[in-house]
Amino acid sequence: MRDKWVIVAVVATLLAVAGAAAHADSRPQRFELQANAPRLGASASILGSELTVSIDGAAAGAHLEAAMARLACTRSSVVRAAGGATADAAGHARWTASGLLTHGLRDGRHVLAVWSGARMVACSAIPSDDGNAPSGRWGLRSFVD
Repeated sequence: MRDKWVIVAVVATLLAVAGAAAHADSRPQRFELQANAPRLGASASILGSELTVSIDGAAAGAHLEAAMARLACTRSSVVRAAGGATADAAGHARWTASGLLTHGLRDGRHVLAVWSGARMVACSAIPSDDGNAPSGRWGLRSFVD
């Protein structure tokens, strides 16, 4: 009879841990982008493979587009487009792109960059899945060992 209660306790603990892990994955991971323009604020959030980008302080009517790039905040390093939007009269733009983020893009070596026309206005490293990537300028991983 006592073994029955031990098994019940173990199963209940495993269910609680699994529930907590599932709940942790249901919250978006938010990160700030470093702005290159005065009065501009930019952030992004990740939930699964979905990426949401939010920009405040852009010029009204400005078309903003984002991309994921390897190692640098330049168009020549782009590996995947990440959507875009036009800023409203208050300078706010927000968009969501689904199915973009993979484990390979969350390695601490990829960045999310936002452009307005030919000008890069915000950029930051995409947080790694494991959270252990060391960071340097722009939040990029340091390659010096």
